[in-house]
Amino acid sequence: MQKLIVVILFALFSQGLLAQSNAIDALIDKYESREEVSTLNLQGWLFNLVANADDDEETTGVSAKINHIQLMVMDEQNLVSPKEMKRFKSAIYKDQYEPLFQIREEKNLVEFLLREEGDLITDVLILVSGKEDFVLLNLSGQLKFSDLNDLDIQVEGGDHFKKIPENRRDVPRA
Repeated sequence: MQKLIVVILFALFSQGLLAQSNAIDALIDKYESREEVSTLNLQGWLFNLVANADDDEETTGVSAKINHIQLMVMDEQNLVSPKEMKRFKSAIYKDQYEPLFQIREEKNLVEFLLREEGDLITDVLILVSGKEDFVLLNLSGQLKFSDLNDLDIQVEGGDHFKKIPENRRDVPRA
């Protein structure tokens, strides 16, 4: 009986792990073959290798906490329809992502979403969407809230980490 329970728990747990990034992966899979879309899928060890070339100890320490980076950029035109974006957001909310805050920047909406386990942030999702632009930046790892400002990611959308307050309590609430 115990073996059956372990098998069932393992099946449920592994399904949960697969479902965690299905919405993000599905969106990237849909558009990555388009000529006007740039994508990057980088495992943490490779990111750490590049980050360690930088002499900044603060950046190097935070980069070691990152396991995976996914990036998708649409420069000429946002190919994601408003209806598709609504479905996507619904799916990521079901995957336990919670909105941290939004910023309206020129003609774009910049949204920060987090997924947490206890005191650790396991996923950070930044969405930049407008008529002409779309950026999806997803980081997976084991981060503390204070680590977010220290991230220095030299990719499209990476500069938005500097807009995150140092402490969670400093995040503006509506």
